[in-house]
Amino acid sequence: MEARELRIFAAVAAERGFAKAAERLFLTQSAVSQSVANLERKLGTKLIIRAVPPELTEAGRRVLRYARLLEREETTLLEEIDNMRRGMFSTLSIAINSFIASHYSVDLLREFTRRMPMSRVALDVLPSREIIYAVESERFELGFGPFQSSMVHFETLPLFEERRILVVAGEHPSIALLVERPQEFLRQLTLITSYLDRAELRPAHRKLRDRFRAVWEINHTPLRLALVAAGLGAAYVEEEELDDNPLCRTFRRLTEFSFGRIERRIGVYHKKGRYLSDAGNTMIRLCRECWPAGNT
Repeated sequence: MEARELRIFAAVAAERGFAKAAERLFLTQSAVSQSVANLERKLGTKLIIRAVPPELTEAGRRVLRYARLLEREETTLLEEIDNMRRGMFSTLSIAINSFIASHYSVDLLREFTRRMPMSRVALDVLPSREIIYAVESERFELGFGPFQSSMVHFETLPLFEERRILVVAGEHPSIALLVERPQEFLRQLTLITSYLDRAELRPAHRKLRDRFRAVWEINHTPLRLALVAAGLGAAYVEEEELDDNPLCRTFRRLTEFSFGRIERRIGVYHKKGRYLSDAGNTMIRLCRECWPAGNT
């Protein structure tokens, strides 16, 4: 049985006549009659008693139930496909760092929702290094944050450059040492960072954090800034955050050190070879449009 034959048969039953069914389906009456006759020939039994109005046989009533079931399933299928097209069954799974969360996430998600209003979103704010591991292990489809020195396992979309400045409180208790004995000043500081790597995995040469007295891992930007303001340590802060956040206006920028500025490339990335969802592809297209200069 062909779906077209079943639709025509159901129309004849619903309209209680071949002529009205032909008018509804924009077909000729002879085409409708021929289709029903073909269906009866395939099944080897009469489905309709040709009378005025036509009457269904017992077999015809059974075939009609089947035709209506197929019609309902087709309608459901088309609705599901339309929902998929609009992103209803697609999930944006993305991990971002705190800087992206505070400066760009609202505008990005507003536009993303406009384009895919039925999509779902799974978003987490993580330290930049942890985002790398989360995307590589496929906990998240996309990562949005700083690139590491090696991104060989990822497909990357560079977007913009970020500069981070090492800062302390302007009224830090040991600030007088900064001019006279800068290295000693550093050794009295605690470095407050968002991610603390494992000591046994460090290379043999000294890392930047080894210049400081201690290292604290604080994965919450407002708290890190508050601790710096309270004179409890130094931290790397995004230059844009320093310019925009009133709390940062009293900070002393330690740009006299060679490591006082760190520049990083910021972008979106995903694991190589991973199939991206419609939501993931939409977010990547959106980022391309928002930062066209960065990905040329």
